[in-house]
Order: sequence, then structure tokens, then C-alpha cells
Amino acid sequence: MTITLTSCVQATQSQRESSKEVAALTTPSILPETLHSGIETYPGPDGQAMPTVTEVCLPTRREKPLSLLSRLTLDEYALVNPPVFEPLTFLPIQGSQACILAKLNDERLKTYPDNSFFDGKDYAMRTQLGADELVARQQYNETGSAGWVTLLRNGEEIYRVSTGPGGPLPIPALLGLWAYDDHWVLETAQIIQRQEGDLMIKEPVGQISQDGKLLNDLYGYEELFGFQLMAGEPFYFFTQDGMIGFAYGGQVVMAGYDEIPYYGCCSSGALNPISAENMIAFFAKRDKVWYYVEIGVYEDISIPEGVVSAFLDDVSKGDLSGAKRFWKPEVWNPGIEKMVAGWAAGRHEFSLGAVSYAGFVAPGDYRPLEADDPRVLDALVTASIDGFPGSFALEKTSSGWLISGWLEPDKLQE
Repeated sequence: MTITLTSCVQATQSQRESSKEVAALTTPSILPETLHSGIETYPGPDGQAMPTVTEVCLPTRREKPLSLLSRLTLDEYALVNPPVFEPLTFLPIQGSQACILAKLNDERLKTYPDNSFFDGKDYAMRTQLGADELVARQQYNETGSAGWVTLLRNGEEIYRVSTGPGGPLPIPALLGLWAYDDHWVLETAQIIQRQEGDLMIKEPVGQISQDGKLLNDLYGYEELFGFQLMAGEPFYFFTQDGMIGFAYGGQVVMAGYDEIPYYGCCSSGALNPISAENMIAFFAKRDKVWYYVEIGVYEDISIPEGVVSAFLDDVSKGDLSGAKRFWKPEVWNPGIEKMVAGWAAGRHEFSLGAVSYAGFVAPGDYRPLEADDPRVLDALVTASIDGFPGSFALEKTSSGWLISGWLEPDKLQE
């Protein structure tokens, strides 16, 4: 990443993070006249209103899925074009910015508190390691030709790492100070300076130190950046052979990203990754396509037996004699191989807890899931509608249990 020398004011950690409030993107769409409880209706083959869902927001599936720790979730949403940072907007190929951001909005808001401050004239960060206080300070020599970050433990220097020349910089050289278990972690930027004609170019190269060792050298990575704790375990990005991957909980993942915006200053900082307690959200470019990406460790969504039993009881009690399956209108996105099973809007409704459902669609939130999708393999129950088999996934969401289901396309009535 190359940054042209600017006179940006040094940012604090909270200023470097993207704003929690993200502007919603409005895009043209074709809406039917009838809208009920988040479910759109279209005329079916027999003229009767048939429901479908107002919006579909599904992650883009990789041709070759990444091998991840079972507790880790990675969702990529392919974009039509690169994201725009002022105001922050992105246009997904499927769904909308508002729909995608709403899914994990609560998790994304659990950002870490800003631990930066000024120690005299020095930009600094503070954290606790057990009973000990750790303070990292960014310092320069008298001419500003050389800089470094020192780490003090209870006032005693225990580590120092070079950060290159000072002067007006687009970002601070001190970027993060963390502590977990018996370890401390320091993220800094080595400023590489070069002259191009009359222009002075300063390029920050991310580096991470842990317990007195520079991990860039230890692991042979060209760059390390974006360290954070995710669900209590270390996460960071790395660059190797020009490609960007990430590491979490001891697992190294070659994600194959060509570009991730980070260390951005001022308005362009809106594209920087957002670090939260259980996740990270960022933009990435892979194979000439831009993505909005969320990686996280979320609440256990294993299904209590009682919830499954209640679901099956409600299905079995329903009068399915007049039930009609969803018809496939022209507005369906081609490529959805499994179609949701359900009833006409308002004909057959039931509730689980405080959440009401029409058929198998939770209003406002719909996810057709493939039978081999690893997210639902442990959450499937089966039943039949008018003699046709269907599989139904129950998924924990912020508003309750989400029920989605499908029938094979060739079982759908024309």
C-alpha cells in the first residue's frame, strides 16, 4: 500500500475505526403493490396471491470453500463495484447494503474501547497484563529522521521496535497494544520513505511484535496488520507472496485476497476494517472482484430439542389441505437452486415464542440454504408438505429462531 505524504492530523484508535453508523444505500427496485409483514405477494398461476420475500441477502459461495475452524464463520458478499468511502456505501450483487449490515449489526457495534492517550508529547496506548500496566509510546529523535515505539511494563522499558522517520504522517506508527493470557502484542507501522521527483512518498508496512519477538521475521511474512482479539483469541492479517490471508486461534488461512484497505487516513479511513469483540468486518478484493467480508465467532446456534419438537408439532397440526407452495416468479434471482416451501400469505400462521411466521418464512429475513451448507447440517429437521419431502433449517438470530426451508425445484407446481 502506497500513501502520498499529507498533513493529516494523527488519528486516535477510535478515529481510525470506521463509523458505527453506516449510511444505507438506496437502489432502484421493482416492488409489487401488495406488501404484508415483510412478505411480497405476486399473482400465482391460478390468479391467487402467492408470497415471496422482499429481499434476499446471501453470502457469495466460493468455488473452493476455505477450511476453517468449526467455530469460525466467514461470509463474503460480492460487490458490483469497489466500495465508496464518502459516504461509506457499497452495492452488493445480491441484496442491499442495509440488509447485509442488519444481520450482524449488534455484533459489529461491540467495538473495543479506545486505549490511546498522550503521555506528555508522546502518542501512547495503555493496557493491563494481569496486575501489570503496559504502556507503549511513539517517540522520535530530535531531527525526526528516526522513530521507534517503546513498551514499558510498570514504568520499565521491556521492548523497543523501529518505526522509521517521523514528520507529517498519514497515520501514527503506534497502531495497537493488546494483552491476553500471559502475552502482550504490539502493532506498529514501519514507515518506508522514498523520493519520486519532487514528491516524498511514505509507505507504512504493518508489523506485529509479541512477547519481544517481531512476528514478521519469525514467520517470514512481508507484512502483518489488523491484530485484535476475537472471542478472546488472537486474529491478524498477513501478506505472503503478495497475497493476503489471516490467522486465528493458531490456524493459518490462505484466503487469497489481493487487496484489503487498511491504515487509511481521514475520510478514506471509512474503508478500514472494523474490529469488534467477536468479529471483524472489512472490504477485500479477490480475482478482480470486491467483497464485503465478515469473519467472526458467534453465539452457539445449536438447536434445543424442545424448539425442534415445537416446530414439528406446529407443522403436524396445520391444515395443509389447501396449502400451496411458492410459485417461482420471474423476479427470482437465477442460480437459486433450491426454492423455499411455504403457504399463501396469512393462510397458515404459527408462532414460536414471541415470533410469528407465515409458512416457513420469518418476515424480513429469508435464507435459502443448500442441503450441504455446513452452517445448517446440524440444524436440519425434515417433514413433508402434501406428500412432498422438504428440509427445514432452524437458525438462531437476534430476533429469535429463523425457519427456512426448501423443496426440490422439480416438485414445485407450475
